[in-house]
Amino acid sequence: MRGRQKTRVVTGLHIVGKRSAKGCIWYVYAWRGGPCIYKAFGERPVVDMALIMKAEKARSPSKGTLETLDDVLDRYRQSPEFVKLAESTKRDYRLWLDRISEKFGPASIAAFEDQRMRTEIIDWRNTWADQPRTADKASVTMATVLGWAQGEGILPVNIAIGIRQLHHVNKADQIWEDRHWDAMKSSKDKNGRSLYSDHLDRALRLEHPA
Repeated sequence: MRGRQKTRVVTGLHIVGKRSAKGCIWYVYAWRGGPCIYKAFGERPVVDMALIMKAEKARSPSKGTLETLDDVLDRYRQSPEFVKLAESTKRDYRLWLDRISEKFGPASIAAFEDQRMRTEIIDWRNTWADQPRTADKASVTMATVLGWAQGEGILPVNIAIGIRQLHHVNKADQIWEDRHWDAMKSSKDKNGRSLYSDHLDRALRLEHPA
């Protein structure tokens, strides 16, 4: 007599584990590329009926009132603006959408109409102050989500717009001072022609093409 075969339940859920300072964090998505419906530390989550029902609810989103930022994030993940992004861009955005959810997800939407929340966002951004490019991604992604929500009529304002970026490209070595121009004026090419005059000729040709 054959033993009973195990039945593999096909749920369509997408489960991803990520290492952090607190250990392994597990994210459960309603589908690959879909909204995060559950997250937990430690052991890989067990797929039970509660998770399956959450996934089903996410696949048939309610058009009712949105209450928390997590609701906004879930709606944004399903928006045409997000869906049309390149896959590499989506992967980067998903990382930051999860980080936003982890920090601000349970907050009410109304909280993001208050300018004081802008300070909270900046403080969160400053978590990566020693990595300016990373810090800027945090504030830019938040501004993108809140800007989308404003465009959809969910929020009246975007309190994250215009947050000062931390990463700046130093172009000081590209700015010519008087000493640089003086050096060019006294320089000549192999035919004895002034490099300064040649530079002016090229500039005039570009500004006033024939």
